[in-house]
Amino acid sequence: MKKSQNSHSPHWSRRAVLIGLVGVCLAILGWYGRTLHELKQELASYKQREQALSEALRNECLTLSQKKKFLQHLIKDEAFMRWLAHEELGYVEPDEVLYKFSSDKTLEK
Repeated sequence: MKKSQNSHSPHWSRRAVLIGLVGVCLAILGWYGRTLHELKQELASYKQREQALSEALRNECLTLSQKKKFLQHLIKDEAFMRWLAHEELGYVEPDEVLYKFSSDKTLEK
């Protein structure tokens, strides 16, 4: 009987080692799978942020272009500069008197 127990003992120990190795491999694969999933989610988040920042950059470039055009127009066109100074800043010519009327509702009371 001892002989039969000894013959089964190495077989069971090999099987236990094999099951242990398979378990360790599955645990490692599970950990890598979870890490890969997290990295994919992080990459998707970065791609969304990149798209949003690219759109914001395009908008800012467009705004800058418009402001540069306005500045060039202001520098080159003296009549426009006078109109802007008159209308927006309230500047007047030396012989001119400027009257401004408020449309504020509090003054009507």
